[in-house]
Amino acid sequence: MLADGMGGHANGATASQTAVEQINGSFNASPENFDEQLAVENVHRFLVNADGSGTRPMGTTIAGFLINETSALIFNVGDSKIHCIDELNIEELTIEDRDPYQKTKAITQCLGGGIIHPTVHSIQRHYKTGHKFILSSDGLTDHISPEQIVSALNDSSGNLATELCAAAKSQGSDDDISAIVVEVQ
Repeated sequence: MLADGMGGHANGATASQTAVEQINGSFNASPENFDEQLAVENVHRFLVNADGSGTRPMGTTIAGFLINETSALIFNVGDSKIHCIDELNIEELTIEDRDPYQKTKAITQCLGGGIIHPTVHSIQRHYKTGHKFILSSDGLTDHISPEQIVSALNDSSGNLATELCAAAKSQGSDDDISAIVVEVQ
């Protein structure tokens, strides 16, 4: 799971850590009955009720990935993304919650952050051995294109997540940059 606290809002780091801990806690309490919609809604309510910061309440995005024997549950709120790479093809599996008509990086959905009721986007995705899933924050995907991700994968000499983050930084990202790479074996 990857959470990206919202810049410019109070306690973004606290919001992102809380989201990861509570959603993981929901899963660990009952893996066979895990409901990502309910888990995200519970975290959202917690963040809204815990925040007393005033004008720009704490908020975070979330991208979750849960794998079983044949498929993966993928969910997100905000602009943190999950991509799947199958050989040389890359596909974005998440929905980016940004207004396509705005030139800013402002998001339309998050956990906390003044949103009344966030929309959780979720899908089940079958996978095969060799598929790679990349969870990333907007600090990476605003500066690295899907084609550059595939190219980095093909040229990787070690830790792909670290290499992608370094590439985003070298291309001017001044945002928090996070990436997690999961390879199905």
